[in-house]
Amino acid sequence: MTRKTTFALLSAAAAVALLSVQPMPAATAQDTPCAERTNVVSTLDSQYKESPRAIGLVSKEAVLEVFVSETGTWTVVVTDPAGVSCVLAAGQSWEEIPLASNAPGA
Repeated sequence: MTRKTTFALLSAAAAVALLSVQPMPAATAQDTPCAERTNVVSTLDSQYKESPRAIGLVSKEAVLEVFVSETGTWTVVVTDPAGVSCVLAAGQSWEEIPLASNAPGA
């Protein structure tokens, strides 16, 4: 699978998984804002004061990260093995929800 196809599929999957947010339009991989991971992380820090809050392995082809600021802005980023990161969605009013005492991992 090519990187373009992988990111297009990940964009579609993220849009479905994040139904409660307004995902950035990503009809094709060309529409998805992408850059070297170091540049994306630097921009999120300098312009939005966002830092990594969560990370997960999507597949051998991608890692998904959530960046969050103290003011509640957030960004979902996916990065491929070559270090290219693409922004899948961004928004405001991020809130942490505590796990219930009977929830797995609590």
